[in-house]
Amino acid sequence: MSHLYWEGATIAARYAKYRPIPPTGLLNRIVDFLKEKYEGPLNVAYDVGCGSGQSTQFLAPHFSRVVGTDLSPSQVEKATEKNKYPNISYKVSPAEVIPEKDKSVQLISASQAAHWFDLPKFYAEGRRALCDGGVLCMYGYELPKFVWPKDPSKEALLNAALMDFYNGDLAQYVLTPSKELYLGRYTLEKFNISFAPETVRDESFCHDVESSVEDMVGYTATWSGFNNFCQQQGDEAGVKLLEKYQSKLMEILNVPTSPEETYFTKRTSYFILMGRNL
Repeated sequence: MSHLYWEGATIAARYAKYRPIPPTGLLNRIVDFLKEKYEGPLNVAYDVGCGSGQSTQFLAPHFSRVVGTDLSPSQVEKATEKNKYPNISYKVSPAEVIPEKDKSVQLISASQAAHWFDLPKFYAEGRRALCDGGVLCMYGYELPKFVWPKDPSKEALLNAALMDFYNGDLAQYVLTPSKELYLGRYTLEKFNISFAPETVRDESFCHDVESSVEDMVGYTATWSGFNNFCQQQGDEAGVKLLEKYQSKLMEILNVPTSPEETYFTKRTSYFILMGRNL
């Protein structure tokens, strides 16, 4: 790619504040999948394209050493700043490079990132670095859904507004890899892990969290499409676009509270792809 939309301290801070944190059960599912066929010590795990480390931290209790890597120095700086685990380290590195000996890594994971990778190179490096029985996994989530128990009839309008923002206002700025994630859910053939006898898919995880309208708008500001919009149209135009979207949500809800005081349930549905190195 000619540019990195996620570069810069401001975007790294948005990632750390607004991006969803995967449910513990999802990470446990991945580790359990590894243990189904691998009985050795869990020495090393890599979380590539780790961003600000939301997913990396959950690997700490399971592995002796965990390394999170990302192309963005600002993301790595933010992840290091937040890190509370002595067995986790972060470094600037592409996902297609795992600086470890052959067959020395038990797990390579990529959360909400694999659509940006050079997948043939990523798979080749995974096959080299993973031990026999080691696992490569890629997981992500769809666009979140609004749940509004006070008046469920408004949920369809809220979710339609989100899709209009993504497919309408940002349509020409959303890159194909983003669509492969949010809309395609990694169902293309290229997301089948090439070296694995089978790519196992799990779509059973869904996570509900309380979120404010302000937080939801902040989350959309982490999208690559929005940041591409700002690069081409300017930050002021980006702010106005977010204000327009926020006003639309508040118009639908029709409540007296402010956006930061208006809460709903944000439902995030996840998908996991896992393959073993045999």
